[in-house]
Amino acid sequence: MTDFEKRAVMTVLRELTGGDDVYKVIEADEILQKLPDGVNMDKQSLGAAIRDLRDRDYIKVKYFTPDEYCLLTLKRTEELAHIVEEAALVATKEKAQSDAPAKSKKLSFGANVKLFFVAFAGAFLGGGIVSAIFAIIQKFAL
Repeated sequence: MTDFEKRAVMTVLRELTGGDDVYKVIEADEILQKLPDGVNMDKQSLGAAIRDLRDRDYIKVKYFTPDEYCLLTLKRTEELAHIVEEAALVATKEKAQSDAPAKSKKLSFGANVKLFFVAFAGAFLGGGIVSAIFAIIQKFAL
C-alpha cells in the first residue's frame, strides 16, 4: 500500500467524519465509493490502511469490523501539514536568499594562491605535530 492510497483514505475519512470531534460510524463501502479513481482498494486493504493511520495517530478508532468503522479524525494532521508547508516555504526563501550573494562572490587569482599556501602550511604544520607526538610515544612506550 502506498502513501498516496493512505492519503486518499485519510482525505475521505476527514470528509466523512467532519470537524466536530465526535466519533462517527462509517461503512467500508461508503469509504470505498468516495475514493478517487486511481485508488483501487478492497475491504482488507482499507482495514490495513486504517490500522496504519491509527498506529500513526492520525485517527482514533473506537471499534472496527470488516464492514464498518467507528472513528474520529484528529486535527493534528491538518496542523502538521500546515506547519510542514510553511517550513518548506520559509526554507526555500532562505536558501534562495543565501545562494544569491554566494554566487556573485568570486575570489581573485592572488587570493586563491594565498589561500592555497595557507592551507598547505597548515597541513605541513599539522603533519609535523603528529609526527613529533608519534616519535615521543614510540620512544617512551618501547
